Amino acid sequence: MKIYDPQFAQRLARLLQTRGTNVEAPQTIPFAGVVISIPAEAVLENLGGLTAVRAAGIARTELADPANGTEFVVTVPPGEAWRVLAIHANLVTSATVITRSVYLFMDFGAVGRPIYRDAIPSGTGQAASTTWNYTWALGTQVMEEAGNFKKVRPLPDLILLPGYRFQSNTLNLQVGDSWEIVSFLIEKASFR
Repeated sequence: MKIYDPQFAQRLARLLQTRGTNVEAPQTIPFAGVVISIPAEAVLENLGGLTAVRAAGIARTELADPANGTEFVVTVPPGEAWRVLAIHANLVTSATVITRSVYLFMDFGAVGRPIYRDAIPSGTGQAASTTWNYTWALGTQVMEEAGNFKKVRPLPDLILLPGYRFQSNTLNLQVGDSWEIVSFLIEKASFR
């Protein structure tokens, strides 16, 4: 499945009011069972010299596991813009008997105004003493494999600017619960 957006660099350029484009041939990378096609590189420059944008393809990042009882949070660093292609994480629940429900939340950063909030379907919440695999990705369909402890949800096609965040938001998260093996795949651009 090809989910690279060949217009990402152009969309970002318009967003930053820049002009010009040069996109080379894409390459393919597998991630969490999805094959993602990405650009080798794209370079955009403002002819006025105020802003230079370099969209260099994709980056795969793994987070350090957050402390037990806390959510994972990822913030776009200064000077970068991201298009999130996929997010993968495991939620390991403690023995405390209560059903957890997982959401993915994107916001404008410190202000906290939401851009997007998606709920994993509540048909099967996550019970105590289990480990579930959660994946959000562009171009996917809703999927739940209760027997395999796996849930997949589609991601919106958004450009996240510096300071924007994406994070888990777990209803009934307990002190002994932990998010583990959090990784994400982004199409990244830097600018100045």
